[in-house]
Amino acid sequence: MQKIECDKMLSLDVPTRWNSTYLMLDTAEKFEKAFERFDLYDGNFNSFLVTDVCEDGSIAGSIQSEDWANVRNVTNDDLDLSKMASGMKEKFKKYWGTPKK
Repeated sequence: MQKIECDKMLSLDVPTRWNSTYLMLDTAEKFEKAFERFDLYDGNFNSFLVTDVCEDGSIAGSIQSEDWANVRNVTNDDLDLSKMASGMKEKFKKYWGTPKK
């Protein structure tokens, strides 16, 4: 059995925090292998993640392999993109201030 090296904790989406979805996906990506292993151990665990059935019959909420590829695209380690986003965040905070909950 292979150990998964990650010191992050899974987090929930918080509507009042602009980056909470990113943080949630970034951390979940680190646990991709854990989700795959859990599926081998208990094939029904995906049924607990199901939230809705789409018009095309696909199930919204279950984890698919293409979902992990999409997460990697969103959370890539592009330093230029990261620097640009950090600059935008600072300008946003300077102009709008810190949002109150």
